[in-house]
Amino acid sequence: MIAFNTFGLLLEHMERPKKISFIFGALILLSAVLAVPVAAKIVTSTEAIFDADGTTGEFGEEILVRITIKPGDAEIRDLQIDVSERDALIDDATFKHTIIPTGAPVNVERNGHTFQCDRLAAGESIVLSFNAYPKTLVQDKLTVTDVTYSYIQQGDTVSGKDTISVDTSGSLWFQYLTARENATVSWTLYAGILLIILAIALFGYQLSRKKKLQSVADSERKKMYALLEDVSQKFDQVHDNPSVRDDLKKRIDRELRSQEPAETPKISIRGSKPDSGQKKKSRFN
Repeated sequence: MIAFNTFGLLLEHMERPKKISFIFGALILLSAVLAVPVAAKIVTSTEAIFDADGTTGEFGEEILVRITIKPGDAEIRDLQIDVSERDALIDDATFKHTIIPTGAPVNVERNGHTFQCDRLAAGESIVLSFNAYPKTLVQDKLTVTDVTYSYIQQGDTVSGKDTISVDTSGSLWFQYLTARENATVSWTLYAGILLIILAIALFGYQLSRKKKLQSVADSERKKMYALLEDVSQKFDQVHDNPSVRDDLKKRIDRELRSQEPAETPKISIRGSKPDSGQKKKSRFN
């Protein structure tokens, strides 16, 4: 409060141009102080690989996780790394850590899923690795783990967090779904081809049958035409030749019987005999 009062008294005894210059300089100094970072954060990179095809020597469809930690431009101390399970079970027996460069004075200790590192200088890094196994295979993407960091850098305590995810769309479950879908498509295709073949065969049979019926009808038509032509020629001989007339009647009667429907009673062309008292008539007389 005293400082603010003193600052006010100084401004009151200053001329206006000097006041403006003084205030402007103070603002520049304040912005420069605020722009200085309190601490430079560490640099982390994560990687997760899903072994869907069992190419590694581990059992099952495991997830290989790697975490690389670098201190940035300033040394860090009392680094603590906590690894939390999410959608995958962590195999504690597979935990490993590598210090780069080899022989650097860095001490790393592990207690369960927590790592402690005493110090990490600029140019040095730690690589943590472990295997995890999916809790489910019916999702195409899993969140494997959350990784939290806390450390001291340039006298300040800093914390950060990474979330590691992995693509599991190549799991046996999705391979099964793909195979089933392909099998369904194949059977549908085969069924469609079979139906097309049956339709072509049926069409061919109907066409052949139609041609056969057409051939029979043409043959019958030719026979009828020949008969009618013969009858026409013999009509001219009926009056002069009774035997030709009788033969013609018999042929017509025979053709009528052959063409007569089964349910229709047969009727002879000759008709009933005339009474003795009646004069016998004929259309040929």
